[in-house]
Amino acid sequence: MKECAFCPATANLTAEHIISEWIEDLFPGKSTVKYKDGRGRIAEWDTEKIDWKARVVCASCNNGWMSDIEAQRAKPVLTPLITGEQIWIPITQETARSIAIFAFKTAVVMDHAYRRNEEPWFPSRLRYGFRENQSIPSGLEMWMCAASGLRKLIYLESGYYAGNLTPTYPVYSYVCTVAIGHFVFQLHSGKHFGYTKLYPLPDFDAIAVQFWPHLRSGMVWPFAAHLRGNDDFRRFCMRWREFGPNLPG
Repeated sequence: MKECAFCPATANLTAEHIISEWIEDLFPGKSTVKYKDGRGRIAEWDTEKIDWKARVVCASCNNGWMSDIEAQRAKPVLTPLITGEQIWIPITQETARSIAIFAFKTAVVMDHAYRRNEEPWFPSRLRYGFRENQSIPSGLEMWMCAASGLRKLIYLESGYYAGNLTPTYPVYSYVCTVAIGHFVFQLHSGKHFGYTKLYPLPDFDAIAVQFWPHLRSGMVWPFAAHLRGNDDFRRFCMRWREFGPNLPG
């Protein structure tokens, strides 16, 4: 029987918004939603009401701590980044943590949304720990960047990649990339033996800034360089199709 993504409950699973309900207020009129899941299935539609849900969480989680995350962390921090109407916003450590919490919650929900019989990417101990104290699992890396030409677009893409650093050193990755208005985040989770640090293709090093687990001192939003439209976003999503252990630059 299917369990809640964040606790052992199997009864009374409710539909969790993949796109947070409060985001709808930021996009009056018709918007375009695009989605590509980790199995290559693509959906795109225009909508007056952003009401996209997945039945992957229980009512207790959905209406309790998850609702608190949206109201207390996600909405106040992300609103000015999404709308692009405010400039010179300092990205503090607390701001970065709020974005990371929202990003990890979204990545877990997207991972669970279209699974059938496969095991979830993130083990239950990590997902349950997140429910208890919003702890971000170690090993996750997250980047953020600004976007132009995406104001009326919400774009989500998840991908699962496999490769080898050497013939006997396999590496597996889950990547969740989300664009909402002028704001884009990307989460990367790698599974491999050893402690080799992985780097994606360097095409976007001047655009995407890492904010988790390490935050550059003095970061201010918006960044000078940004994604320009849908083609840039698609290429940004794919930058983990190839990866390497070498330091960038």
